Amino acid sequence: VYKFTLPPQPARRGVAPRPVRFKDYAPLVFRRLRSLFGVAEEDYALALGPEQILGHLLVGTLGSLSEHFSEGKSGAFFYFSTDGLYLIKTIHKREASSLRNLLGSYLAQVQAQPDTLLPRYLGFHRITLPGQSDLYFVVMSNVFATERTIHHRYDLKGSSLGRTAGKAKLEAHPDAVRKDLDLRRPFHVGPSRSKAILKQLAADVDFLRSHDLLDYSLLVGVHFPGRDAERESAGPEAVDREGRDPGTPSGDGQPAPGEWSPTPRMLPRPEPHRWIDSADGGINSAPCDGREPEVYFVGIIDILTTWSPTKSVESMAKQALHPLHSSGVSCVPPSKYAARFEREMHKWLE
Repeated sequence: VYKFTLPPQPARRGVAPRPVRFKDYAPLVFRRLRSLFGVAEEDYALALGPEQILGHLLVGTLGSLSEHFSEGKSGAFFYFSTDGLYLIKTIHKREASSLRNLLGSYLAQVQAQPDTLLPRYLGFHRITLPGQSDLYFVVMSNVFATERTIHHRYDLKGSSLGRTAGKAKLEAHPDAVRKDLDLRRPFHVGPSRSKAILKQLAADVDFLRSHDLLDYSLLVGVHFPGRDAERESAGPEAVDREGRDPGTPSGDGQPAPGEWSPTPRMLPRPEPHRWIDSADGGINSAPCDGREPEVYFVGIIDILTTWSPTKSVESMAKQALHPLHSSGVSCVPPSKYAARFEREMHKWLE
């Protein structure tokens, strides 16, 4: 662990100035992870390394970071690097503890599974602000780091109870995050790619199951190339088929877990996955009669929730409240969660 102390911020009347403390967790482990993910140290340092974050804090006020954050429905905040490749996400103390306990096994998993679809953690930090609780946050690769418009976003858990964005919301905001019950047809990647992706997902789910983790999702972004072509042919003032200018934030402007909004506009590094077709991580759909071409962006997100007595009580309470739909409750023991997730993911891909 590396620790830094920043100069005290200007004192308020009657309050003595206190320093801001910054902690960089497991820097050598994350340096190794960045190497495995193909992230150059120079690029990372310029985008979101500790020195860059400290620089934001040292210039002017602490608001130089917070003014770029957008709050998600989970209570987490998201901040994008200027190149769009990386994002900062704040996490709860219990999630920070989970990550610290998981880190060694996570590194081993990434080394053993170079095509892993688990979140790509690149850094883990803590800031102690004067008079406030500790702020924990992680730096991750952005699943949707592409210049292409993400027309549809799906957050899929494999559960069914309450797993819909709602018809009214989707009609008003077609680019809002869709959930399990909103997926009307599978993602058409073709038999060979479907087999390869499902095999990788199974390996990743085994890892999550073995560490008693739950509440993770498969994040899928869908780009429709024909819709961009229509917009370009219509001229610069055109909006997309869903009635939204491509540069505006999606939905209600508050990203739900996994909704990386606004969509970054910079190209990332090439991904190593053998089923990926382009440098931005896109997977082209297989040809299918009567279906417009699609490009998919895929990753597992939100893997830091550990099964606990609190989760056990939550699971029992929700099943008691919904006896007719108990099998669709999202909060279930990790082994059951993983089995259901694996079963459903075979329906998501074809």
